[in-house]
Parts: sequence; C-alpha cells; structure tokens
Amino acid sequence: MFNMQDVRFEDMQIYKDLEKVQGRTIRLSIVLSQLEELFDEVPEVIRGQLSMLTAEQLQALGKALLRFRKMKDLEVWLAENR
Repeated sequence: MFNMQDVRFEDMQIYKDLEKVQGRTIRLSIVLSQLEELFDEVPEVIRGQLSMLTAEQLQALGKALLRFRKMKDLEVWLAENR
C-alpha cells in the first residue's frame, strides 16, 4: 500500500524538474548580469540566443566570458556552441 510518509518531496520528479529549471534560470541571470557589466547592453537577439542555452552551456559560457573583450567574442562563442 502507498504510504505518504514514505514519499520525500526531493525524490519526486516534479521537484527534480523544478530544481533544474531554477538552476538554469539562475545561471542565465548571472550570465546576463556579467555580460551587461562587460558590454553595458546585451541586444535582444543575443538575449534570445542565451535563453535557448542549457544549464551546462550557460555554465561553460560563464567561464568563457572571462576571456571576452568585445561583443564579437560572444557572438563567435554562441555560433560555436549551439
């Protein structure tokens, strides 16, 4: 028989999915903040491309942007990492 006391929220798929979405959203927010600090403005086209990246890609971009000096560096990275 199913016992609710045996169910942990952390083990439920919806919790895992929510955790994944929140992690991705936080990474996107951090990357956007860093890019705005570097370049003042991030064009909507670039924002749209960033919103399509996975959490893993956003993490890699967060590391890569430490080497960026101009917007073109970001554009090249996005083209190479789609």
